[in-house]
Amino acid sequence: MLDFSMRNAYYEYRMNETNVANGASDLMTIREVSIRLNICKVTIYKMVKRGEISYKQFGSKILIDRKDVEDFIRRNTHPAHAPFMEGK
Repeated sequence: MLDFSMRNAYYEYRMNETNVANGASDLMTIREVSIRLNICKVTIYKMVKRGEISYKQFGSKILIDRKDVEDFIRRNTHPAHAPFMEGK
């Protein structure tokens, strides 16, 4: 299994390759989102079902806009708390 940094490097490579190939740089597959967020595909499907992340569906294919992924990351990023770091 690839470690986190290698997975992210692979994700970036695939996104750039996809962008050049078809110009659809803004849409990501469930697999690409799972690599970007470092969580399993089943969790992404559950997030879609719960309405936590917007998606587009074409037949059975689910695609997620890159901006929606980045918005999800921003909504779920919490500031570091100073008291946690005290005493170290």
